[in-house]
Amino acid sequence: MQSSTAGLILLAAALAVSTGYGAAEPGLVTGKAYFEYTYPLESDSGITQFHFTRFYFTYETKISKRHTVRFRLDGDEVDGKKWRPYLKQAYVSWQDIIPRAEAIFGMQETPNFSYSEKFWGYRSVEKTIMDKNKITSSADVGIGIKGELPFKFAYHLLYANGTGYSEPEDDNSKKGYGLLALTPVKAITLSAFYDYEARTAENIYATYGAFGGLNLKWIKLGGEYFNRKVGGVNTTTTTTGISAYGKLSWKIKGYLGNVIARVDIYDPNAAKLYDEETYALICYDFVADKNFHIIPNARRTWIGSDPPIDTIYINFEFKY
Repeated sequence: MQSSTAGLILLAAALAVSTGYGAAEPGLVTGKAYFEYTYPLESDSGITQFHFTRFYFTYETKISKRHTVRFRLDGDEVDGKKWRPYLKQAYVSWQDIIPRAEAIFGMQETPNFSYSEKFWGYRSVEKTIMDKNKITSSADVGIGIKGELPFKFAYHLLYANGTGYSEPEDDNSKKGYGLLALTPVKAITLSAFYDYEARTAENIYATYGAFGGLNLKWIKLGGEYFNRKVGGVNTTTTTTGISAYGKLSWKIKGYLGNVIARVDIYDPNAAKLYDEETYALICYDFVADKNFHIIPNARRTWIGSDPPIDTIYINFEFKY
């Protein structure tokens, strides 16, 4: 998105806040930023740098008792050369369109890893395995509905372009997403998803997977799995991934600290040998304030039989 367009959106948001035009209550502006320092231990595996990985700006307002509008701008680098703002979410939601459900129209969150990302909770350090390996986009343009069902089930359905948030639609095909979640008790979260898009007879995308998490007072354990098939009758490529992570928490002199560990195994093509990527990280989350985290961490990546690549990071997360 061009900077002029971003400026117009920000101006419109500012006017809505100041005038309250069409709003049942004042709008709310929030933001979040992820900042990091990177130090590769192998000289040929990257550069030492300070770096913003994300910078969110969100404006949300109610335009009636049952309708809410949201605009979210994001920011990152373009080919490592310049920073850019772009649109990440732009939608209107309709609460209680049917009992215990809302409909969402526009650019919105996709279902597939929504539960696992929220449970993981450390997007400032690393994306979830599906997001990290670009299995599906975290947002898409379409019409969605999500809500609650009896017996502590929840669902999220979305019919969308399939191109994500960074590109406009370029063909007639559409992508269907579906997720079913269960929270039998407060400490346990389970979800399963499926998505499907047939671009041509020989270019079909289908992904399924599941997530499970246990969240107790001082310990948190989670894991997820996905399987994606791309192709058609004659040729199909299968991509799989599994991720497991855990967190231990405690308080020392009033400050909360967390130790987090995670291991991913990603196989881009199940038919090939020795191309699996194993990715591990361990970090310490120092909570200076509920809106300010400092997270030093170490990461190691193995691809097939190649030597491992080690990198030291210091990540910062701040909200407003």
